Amino acid sequence: MYQAYFAIEKEMKATGWHGERAELISSFTKGKKRSLKELTAVEYNQFIGSLKKMNSRESETKEDWQNSPENLMRRKLWNLFVKQMNFTPDRFQNWVVQYGKFHKPLNSHTHNELAQLLTQAELVYKSYINEINKK
Repeated sequence: MYQAYFAIEKEMKATGWHGERAELISSFTKGKKRSLKELTAVEYNQFIGSLKKMNSRESETKEDWQNSPENLMRRKLWNLFVKQMNFTPDRFQNWVVQYGKFHKPLNSHTHNELAQLLTQAELVYKSYINEINKK
């Protein structure tokens, strides 16, 4: 009955998606429903259509990942730490895991997490500059 959904979910997982089905459904129904069984036939078909669109957009954007907003934030973080504060690449990666807000490797951060990490890094950079100016 739900073969179309499970085929799409399988494709999404193969491309790195690690979300929850209930969250997808809740997002689609604006919080009103959380399972496939709760969807009407019309809602289910619309849900499948939206997943197909989302999945095709993601595969298109994966080809241009270097210019993705997430990668631009990663590059800005790299620039702050490695280029501006003279961190080694390993020291930078260690900082992200040890002191970063989410304590996980840089490439594991979502868009929203990267935005928060970038804010944290900008504060670190500001304090670095303030220390240099004191000398």
